[in-house]
Amino acid sequence: ITNHIIGNKRELLEILHLKADALLQQYQKTEALADLQSAYQTFRIADTLITQIRRSFNAAGSRYVLMDKVLPIYEQAIGAAFQLFELTQESLYLEQAYTFMAKNKALVLLEGLQDEQAKQYAGIPKALLATERRLRKQSYDLTTKIYELQQNGITETLPALRDSLFKVQRQYTLLIEQFEADYPAYYALKYQYARPIDINNIQSELSEDGLLLEYFIGENTIFLVALARDYFRYYTIDKPGNFLETCLEFRKASDSSEPIDKEQYLDLGFRIYDWLLSQALREAEEQAQIKRLTIIPDDILLYISFEPLLYEQAVSWDRINYPDLLKKYAINYAYSNQLLFDRSKTERINQALKGFGGFGLEYDDYTLEGIEKLVKTDTEEETLKRATGKLIYSDDEVREIAALLRGQSWLNQEATKTAFIDNAASFQILHMAMHGVVYEKNPLNSALIFTRTSDTADYFLRAADLYGIPLNADLAVLSACNTGYGEINRGEGIRSLARAFAYAGCPSLIASLWEASDKYSKDILLAFYKKLKSGIPKDQALQQAKLEYLQNTAPAFSGPAYWSHLVLIGDPGVVKLNSGKGFPWIILLVLLITAGLLLAIRFKT
Repeated sequence: ITNHIIGNKRELLEILHLKADALLQQYQKTEALADLQSAYQTFRIADTLITQIRRSFNAAGSRYVLMDKVLPIYEQAIGAAFQLFELTQESLYLEQAYTFMAKNKALVLLEGLQDEQAKQYAGIPKALLATERRLRKQSYDLTTKIYELQQNGITETLPALRDSLFKVQRQYTLLIEQFEADYPAYYALKYQYARPIDINNIQSELSEDGLLLEYFIGENTIFLVALARDYFRYYTIDKPGNFLETCLEFRKASDSSEPIDKEQYLDLGFRIYDWLLSQALREAEEQAQIKRLTIIPDDILLYISFEPLLYEQAVSWDRINYPDLLKKYAINYAYSNQLLFDRSKTERINQALKGFGGFGLEYDDYTLEGIEKLVKTDTEEETLKRATGKLIYSDDEVREIAALLRGQSWLNQEATKTAFIDNAASFQILHMAMHGVVYEKNPLNSALIFTRTSDTADYFLRAADLYGIPLNADLAVLSACNTGYGEINRGEGIRSLARAFAYAGCPSLIASLWEASDKYSKDILLAFYKKLKSGIPKDQALQQAKLEYLQNTAPAFSGPAYWSHLVLIGDPGVVKLNSGKGFPWIILLVLLITAGLLLAIRFKT
């Protein structure tokens, strides 16, 4: 499949799927190992073809559609590989099954990071890279403008805008073709096929008390892989008929600050735990003491927080002794195992010379009036509803954390989009306490809202903007509503603001899965930073901060809506904080050494 010119790859893919399916049906009748092996080999050919088709698409949207259509292929391929392992005990089948599972996570994001890395290391002149970023931003801006006009029923200028968008996209395509032709290293790095991570390498990266759980949600089957240092198990779970509805009900119950049906909530929390975690955790804990979970979710699981799931049935609403996972495990999430464990994907030249940089807004009337003017349709009004009031604790949140870490802060009138763009790349930790807005139909429009300085000022930092801003932060804390929420695409995950920060170069994020209370988020995050400063890993720092919050808060504010929305995505390790104060001494030391060398050379000559 790699050495032939194929006229219609999508037609061939359909034929390969039919062939593999027929072989599986034949295996069910004959139980001949050769039939199952033939089906498996056909799935591997189909997988290679899917990769080729995906790489041929310029538009990300086409890739999303493709991955949704090929989901049944991968579901059958995973099942076939696991069956072959059970029959032969050959580890290559086990590894291939996990590769099939992992390849369906954050594909567009990974390819985008690979493309950015290729540009960085291929020797392309800075002027050309600046042109590429400018054209990309123009394309995003025009796409956003067209979307907004369509939403408001304004059609007069649409033809001209679409023509402009076509021209910009054509210029961009020609520029990328120039990069590929003139800079062979760029072409080679961009199009090299990502090799799956060796399972042993993943296991070596896990902590002694850590367990990785990765899910694949198929149409009929849920696959789960559990990995620890010296441990590998897989599980094939028949997907319950009410799986989607149950997960959505639990999500709705979790994010509600209103009184909820407590008995129903307790039932949902244990039911999902029993389906997805009970057997895997029980068997893993027979081998080692597990205290930290890394979860790579899939599909609808991306919408729920695992921390409030119940590890045993509860009969009373006793929040202090509530048997939720938060009590037992520090949890972090990941978009894919490659983003978490493949250093080549996250490798970057870190230029963060300062420690903490925070942006916090209480919001003045002028900014809030500007936000309300942007509300044009019922759908957008609902989306922006949470972004229309004051956040009286957000500026205090940033002020107190900046004082704790001896960092810098931009508060209220100082917290502008321009200030963020000019300064963000300098900081090891970025913290944004402000309103967030989600556009599910147009995820690139999802934004953090900074202060409004004039009628013409652009004060929305959109996801599209972040794709053109290289960041150096080890950790970005997005203390705003819905920053971890967005549209789900199969083979990609959630297209959220948090994902945009990951693309911009942040290997670790704290995001919110739903609307957040600024007061209680402040309490949790201030405690989190205190733990972080003491040298505790990020996942355990967040766990301890939430437990501390539950111990000290009033029962009325102990429900999961107030604390389980904050999730850690990405690297869970320790942050070694930069104070930023040592940098001038480093410069002085370098100057002194250089001066000494020059004097020595001069004396010698």
